[in-house]
Amino acid sequence: MFAAGALFRAFFRAGIILAERMDASMAEDEVLTQLAALGRYGDALQKICDAADWGDPRLRLVIREALGRRPRVHPRQWEQAAAFLALAEAGVLRPDARGIAFGSGREPLTYAVTARVARLTATDLYDAGTAWDVARTSDPLGFVLRAAPAGFPSDRLAVHHMDMRDISYPDAAFDFCYSISSFEHIGDDPDFVQHLREVRRVLKPGGIYALTTEVLLGPETRRTRGNYAFDVNHLLRLFAEAGMQAAPSVDMRLSDFEENAPRPLQSILHDDPAEPMVQGLTMRDLAGFISGPVMFLLRPANDGITKPVAVRGLALTTAAMERARIEQRNRRYGDWVRLNPFGQRPAQARLSLDLWASAPVPAGQPLLATRNVEFGTARAAFQVVLVPSPAMVGRGTVLLRVFESRPGFDAAVMVGEARLAINEPSGQPVVHRFEVPTRAGQVYGLIGRVLEGDVLLTSVDIQARRPPPG
Repeated sequence: MFAAGALFRAFFRAGIILAERMDASMAEDEVLTQLAALGRYGDALQKICDAADWGDPRLRLVIREALGRRPRVHPRQWEQAAAFLALAEAGVLRPDARGIAFGSGREPLTYAVTARVARLTATDLYDAGTAWDVARTSDPLGFVLRAAPAGFPSDRLAVHHMDMRDISYPDAAFDFCYSISSFEHIGDDPDFVQHLREVRRVLKPGGIYALTTEVLLGPETRRTRGNYAFDVNHLLRLFAEAGMQAAPSVDMRLSDFEENAPRPLQSILHDDPAEPMVQGLTMRDLAGFISGPVMFLLRPANDGITKPVAVRGLALTTAAMERARIEQRNRRYGDWVRLNPFGQRPAQARLSLDLWASAPVPAGQPLLATRNVEFGTARAAFQVVLVPSPAMVGRGTVLLRVFESRPGFDAAVMVGEARLAINEPSGQPVVHRFEVPTRAGQVYGLIGRVLEGDVLLTSVDIQARRPPPG
């Protein structure tokens, strides 16, 4: 059941009041003053991240002056800048406002927002043993403050370990909430709804929740617990179930900028001590599933009754991104391409190669594991070259297996295997080529383990390709 137009008229009146508050607070902040002069986005901020957005002076202003970063096409940068813009336009970046951030680690947005409000509570699963290095600490406040810029007003910031499903604050405690690519990590549908209901409870009337999350360009959510990629209509249903009203439409249209073309996630993520979580492109190819961040502007709905939200441009964007992905995939694997033998288990290299290993890998233990690759409908060829170490004594047998899976949906199925004798004859490279039929929508990974003996290698080379044209 949906509310009549009175609901949106109430939102409109609330928006006028918030805009007036924003105008009053802007006189005291140079960034907010400049934003006011450049004009507002309004509901147009509820959209997918687009490389063309970096051409907008408002986004660049926030990135440079509020976040303290150089503008570059980077999804996390866009999300944080868009959230800042949403909060500014809602009029909640003002001296008397209080807000709460979820899954915030120590992202730059924390400092930009705190400097402009009475109090920000930053929350995450801060813990010394967490797998998330952005929250790995036994001293949450000290951890966040160590990354703060000079002159930061630390007395305005509280930092707590908190589960997003259980917000330990009273009703109507906050003027605003925000989260940057944290929502998808909560769990499953009941967990998402529980979080949204908690947000609705702690927001004041007319308060705003600026939320960004990973949205899939396709008809079905990628349901990997703890790391969802949502179909946009699935998200809108979750919002409605929790009584949270999104802005009237969400814009899923993308420009034709080359930076929007999808790239395999593993090719755009790498470890860089100077800048963790480097993601150089806007759209990601999650082994055949294209996704990108989307900003949602949510407010508590009157009596929990919500109105439908229009989704604009999704079909055209999905078709264009799929064409680009297939074209890139066919070019990428049109000839032999090297795969990282330790792509799924980077630490395994130190155990398998005599560059670092102190002992051979014994029987029954893993030796290598490539990342999953999507070939489409083809007969993919693999070549594996294993060079035994001079330090390897005796003979061993390596079992290679190729597994097929549909990420986030089905368990892996073995589609091919081979047994390779190592050190027979002594010290000679072992070269093995084989082919496996592959299917569209499925991904393929090569895994090896020691079947017999103890194995130590000097080098591993794995290459793959699709059939050559003709």
